[in-house]
Amino acid sequence: MKRKTTKEILVESFIELSKKKEVNRITIEDIVNNCQLSPATFYRYFKDKYDLIAWEYARNFDERFHAVDGQKYTWRDYVLETVRYSWENRIYLQNLLNNTKGYQSYIKHVTECTLAMYRDHFIRKFGENSMDGDMEIYLRHSVYGSVHLACAWVVGEFEATPEHLTELICNCVIDPLKVFMK
Repeated sequence: MKRKTTKEILVESFIELSKKKEVNRITIEDIVNNCQLSPATFYRYFKDKYDLIAWEYARNFDERFHAVDGQKYTWRDYVLETVRYSWENRIYLQNLLNNTKGYQSYIKHVTECTLAMYRDHFIRKFGENSMDGDMEIYLRHSVYGSVHLACAWVVGEFEATPEHLTELICNCVIDPLKVFMK
């Protein structure tokens, strides 16, 4: 039996609270009191609640993303799993998107985490010197577009099934990135 880590307990506490309260109103004290831990324990693992949010996002997507091999598990499979996760957790994600603003916004963290995962994958796949300035711009364009599109979908700006949204995102990949996103 796998026991939950302290980080996982803190994240679960935060998510539980986010079902009852706006994210921007949840304090560190709320999080630790909800799971009977101390503020010192929280700060041992996270610098603030936005760091917790970013860790939770990376934990959910990083392992699956690094499993993309282009054959048994494709980039499309990863996108579909990400979109399905977003749909299943849309109430929590809507709270994050609607109640985090400015520099610490959830969308900024998602974009930064996704860019880091994609860069790492690209360099592992094609070599350290393969990520030139043009490829960085293509990658940013793709990540910014897909993250913002998925967030608009989560908050209800348009309707699509997870499968249809996945197809739309995959069809938007520009030619220079197609070799990377298999």
